[in-house]
Formats: sequence, C-alpha cells, structure tokens
Amino acid sequence: MVYKFADGYPTRGMDSQAVGAELDTLDARHGGLTPEIVVKAAKPKRSPLHDAFEWDDAAAATKYRLRQAGNLIRSVVVESEDHPIVRRFVNVIRADDEGETLRRYMTLDAALADKEARLQVLANAKADLVAFRCKYANLQEVAEVIEIIDRLGL
Repeated sequence: MVYKFADGYPTRGMDSQAVGAELDTLDARHGGLTPEIVVKAAKPKRSPLHDAFEWDDAAAATKYRLRQAGNLIRSVVVESEDHPIVRRFVNVIRADDEGETLRRYMTLDAALADKEARLQVLANAKADLVAFRCKYANLQEVAEVIEIIDRLGL
C-alpha cells in the first residue's frame, strides 16, 4: 500500500509510508484508532508519528485555544427563509500590505460580494465535493451524488 499525506497537511519532514504503516499497526493492535491512542504512541521521539505533534505544553495550549476559537467561529450558522442553515463565516486567504499570507474569516455575504474571496469559496466548495467523492465512493447509497460530481469533472 502506498501512503501519502493529504494536500495541505504540514508534513514536517515525516515519512508518509512510515506514518501510514504505524497507524495501521495501531489500528490492528487496538481494533481502531482514537486520538488518545495515537498521541500515546507518538510520545517516543523515535516514533514516526512524533513530529506530528507540539510537545511543548505551553505552545500546545496556545495552539489548542486557537483551534477552539476557529471551531467556535466555524460553528456559527444563520437561518433564514432563503437558506435554512448556512455557515455565517468562511475562511479566506489574503495577503497583507507586506505580502504576508493571512487567513481570516469573513461573513459568507461579504466573501460572496468580493471577487477574490468568492473564487476561494467556490474552490473550497469544489474541494469539499472531491473530498466527499473520495470518502464515500464505495457507498451505493450516494452513487447518484458521486455520478453528478463525476459529470462535473471534479
């Protein structure tokens, strides 16, 4: 089996083959994976999983709070007559005055009104469809949806 990291995953120099094999070994040993199992296995520095984690507790706490803030922002939805439930904020990437890349959340309405942000939202929607296709391609119950995605050429 050939293991690879998904596009965009920060590999930090890790060997995808070693990581995939280690996760398979843990899965076989424990009858499934949990984050707790993976973190425990990653603690030894020699583990192929070790570099996937922040081991400095203070830095990890800050990163965890930032992740919680992102989860909070992404969890807010709005309901209207036009759209039953829609995410209020979407993540877009902008360059600041110095050319540094910044990730920001914008309201969906603001993003759709901005040409550059709208293109990002559409690209993310397409990526979500591709991810859906990859994740559920073997489910007969969603075969019609998969066919539509395939017809779109995604």
